[in-house]
Amino acid sequence: MAGQVPLTRGSTRTVVDVALYAGVLASTAYLLFSDGDAVAGTAAGRLDTTILVVVPALLGALGLRDKVSTCRRAPSSTGCS
Repeated sequence: MAGQVPLTRGSTRTVVDVALYAGVLASTAYLLFSDGDAVAGTAAGRLDTTILVVVPALLGALGLRDKVSTCRRAPSSTGCS
């Protein structure tokens, strides 16, 4: 069990990890291709604020589920001994 992140299976990716990553890709693609809602006085539209909150939340969840320790990848450059 040493070297594993709690509530994960070491370095194995799960369906949850794939779903989170797919969610990030889908939400950013939606934001990229969305026209947005019309705003008075501008030619640009306003993006959906719900999706603007979802993207950082999904990225945060992916970061918490990341299975590769920074110290394990590059101990000398990260200050780990």
